[in-house]
Amino acid sequence: MSELRNLVLVLIVGLAGAAALAPQAARGQGTRKGIVEKLQGKWRRMSSQDDGKPAEKDDNAIRYTFKGTSLTVTRGKDFAQSGEWKIVEVGGKHFKVDYRITEGVNKGETVIGIAAVEGDRLRFCYCFASQGRGRPDEFAANKGDGCSLLGFRRAKP
Repeated sequence: MSELRNLVLVLIVGLAGAAALAPQAARGQGTRKGIVEKLQGKWRRMSSQDDGKPAEKDDNAIRYTFKGTSLTVTRGKDFAQSGEWKIVEVGGKHFKVDYRITEGVNKGETVIGIAAVEGDRLRFCYCFASQGRGRPDEFAANKGDGCSLLGFRRAKP
């Protein structure tokens, strides 16, 4: 009887431990709602790499402004593009995101990528769906893959 009691006790302790760890493991980037909240506001581009090459001139005047599920991209005071974005999947160290451009540069295109928010920093790796490459699975823009890797810092008000 004591062996059965010990087995039940081990099972209960094991389940309690797994339950305590599960939220941390599943959290990663957080919930969809939490990610949407983290992204709200303006982000300033700090770095850019396209197809394996650093951008010739990192233009820190580029801003991404998230308002709900709308995203507007500006360069200085000039409008570049806007559209709607959605989180496709949350898990691990990044989340999958789609961005459908409805106005401006590349109107009609859909961007597919991954992103991660870490404090006041945002990383975004993407390619255009029309390239047929598929969604990136790591934060890299290697030569010939058609991907872009961007780094942002939350803009100060």
